[in-house]
Amino acid sequence: MNTQSSATYKSPLGVVLTTSYDWRAFIAAVKKRAIDASIWGYMDPDPEDTPLMPSLPIAPTLADFTRPNQQQLATNANRSVVYTDLTAGQKADYAFIYNQYHNDLREYKDRMKAIQDLRRNLTSSLGSTALVYIQDTDTLADKLRILKAKYAPSNHIYELAISCIYNRLKTIAKTTKTTTWLDRWEEALNEAIRLELPEVDRLRPVWDFLEAIKPLNPYF
Repeated sequence: MNTQSSATYKSPLGVVLTTSYDWRAFIAAVKKRAIDASIWGYMDPDPEDTPLMPSLPIAPTLADFTRPNQQQLATNANRSVVYTDLTAGQKADYAFIYNQYHNDLREYKDRMKAIQDLRRNLTSSLGSTALVYIQDTDTLADKLRILKAKYAPSNHIYELAISCIYNRLKTIAKTTKTTTWLDRWEEALNEAIRLELPEVDRLRPVWDFLEAIKPLNPYF
């Protein structure tokens, strides 16, 4: 990961995976990037078998469409097929297949570039401990599989983590910028609401918010 402090470092994925709390946002960001680039199938960590990487397409050759006639073979047994050996129909077939090959090659290059870009972004979005876990793995699927085993929390543990974060944010530390606290409060509140935690039932979040900001503005 970038050697800058986590407070100033900006992850390419928008989140740095350092604890179990980061896992859901991290894997969601990875999956969205991969789906947008049509490469999620090459790195999905859930299937037991590691997905195969894209295959480099093979260029068609003239020999795939015709062979030298007997007179040509008698003249030169090692003679290669040349374009003029093809009939009009064979030339049309060759042109069609060659054009398809170029399309497949362009798609292959695009996907390989997208995979390499995501590999680089993923590595740049890991904490130092997470980097150690995957240092001996090659494919993105294997990397994500290991990270999932290490960081994906159970539902109960995740709910406890969100509950702790929400309750901790009820008090604004003197060294915390108000804008930073607001961002964290909104993130924790939205996640707590999604999980239907009792801490955010009905009007509780409103009263919690008013109590939290009272030291900043007594008129609240």
